[in-house]
Amino acid sequence: MRTGPALDLAAATGLFVLGLLLATSATADFRFSVAADPRDFSGADHDTVDYFRGVCEAMAALGSGDFMVSPGDIDHPPEPPGSPADVYWTIEK
Repeated sequence: MRTGPALDLAAATGLFVLGLLLATSATADFRFSVAADPRDFSGADHDTVDYFRGVCEAMAALGSGDFMVSPGDIDHPPEPPGSPADVYWTIEK
């Protein structure tokens, strides 16, 4: 996994953006969700609303909208940490 201050800042910024999950307006005919990079920010080690759990809770409370945009890494890494099992664990909570 890549590390460094720039990547940490990008990850933190991305998480805050994910908190703004649904984009909508009073005149819009549709709503959509934006979520990305859950693999390193899910599972029991990240079980707070500051991580992917917050995205899942927002979608559960507000609705997912008509479609989801998933920019960034949506691949499945081969092993923990950040395995698909962590992502599924968070979604199931």
